[in-house]
Amino acid sequence: MKKKLIGVTTAALVAIAGAGNTMAQDGVVYIPVDIIPCKYNEGRGPADLDAAVEKFNAYMDENAVDTYAAWTMTKQYATPDQDFDFAWVGAHKSGETMGAGMDRWRENGAEMRATFATVANCESGSNYASRMFRAPPDGNVPGDGVLVFSNCELKEGASYQDVITATDAWLGVMAEAGSKAAEYHWYPVYGSNEENLDWKWITAYDNSTELGKDYDRIGNGGLFAKQGELLDDLVECDVARVYDVTLRRTGSIRGTD
Repeated sequence: MKKKLIGVTTAALVAIAGAGNTMAQDGVVYIPVDIIPCKYNEGRGPADLDAAVEKFNAYMDENAVDTYAAWTMTKQYATPDQDFDFAWVGAHKSGETMGAGMDRWRENGAEMRATFATVANCESGSNYASRMFRAPPDGNVPGDGVLVFSNCELKEGASYQDVITATDAWLGVMAEAGSKAAEYHWYPVYGSNEENLDWKWITAYDNSTELGKDYDRIGNGGLFAKQGELLDDLVECDVARVYDVTLRRTGSIRGTD
């Protein structure tokens, strides 16, 4: 499995390494996404984070950055090992803009780094290459809402091209049934050492009501059988986690925002 993971991850890294909207061989744009888990410092909380985000947006505006979007996630359904108060999720338009942002953060972001450090401890993070399978209903950067995460891996004998074909078919079934969810696969590139992870399957909803509608479609509506028919021989995913998401900064990250 890890040999397969090396191939998938290498392809994802190549896809985001170049300038601009780098295209993979399958014609899909992969963009870099960071996840940084954070724990509040003693005596600090959401109001302090809101104040820091306000300063962060001013800093980004001063530097004329419109190629970065960010959200914070808090746990709704999760396991005890999800040991954070919130996670910062940042998405970049390309590998080049990600690198430029890292350089800028080192060169002139000391004050902002100090501001965030007074609020929370955010020591580590991981980076992923994100492939979008289905855009949000309005085509824009997702706003406040709900994210569902599952860690997935290829089964022996399956190829990722098989997964792409089956995923597209499954999302067609869901769309025909009325689902409004956006769908992504995130491939680990930097910083992740999670076992049994070839990619994270991300489903994004505008709200929990839409999530609940898909819950009914798959369960009471019987679509779990079709899901199994399409995917069970190809992929194994763990039990999903659910997070509430707050949009912190919007930007043009896929060219349609």
